[in-house]
Amino acid sequence: MMKIRRITLYLWEFPIPIKLAMPISFAITALAMLGLGAAKGAAVKTSKLASGFEVLGLGAAAAALGYMIGQAGAAIFGVPVLR
Repeated sequence: MMKIRRITLYLWEFPIPIKLAMPISFAITALAMLGLGAAKGAAVKTSKLASGFEVLGLGAAAAALGYMIGQAGAAIFGVPVLR
């Protein structure tokens, strides 16, 4: 019988500092959103560039709204927020 091993990644063991990791994460996410949008554009035979920026814009709007809701919730319930 095959044993399954679990790999756990701890943030405090990650080799990139958070102040550097966040912009890298944003850039990789933006590129992925653009790529997915371009693939969507190719699939529906519309402009790949316009479709890429549409998906990127929707993703950015969703992230901003989630951030604002999180900040509001933290303020309402008195939860400390890491900055």
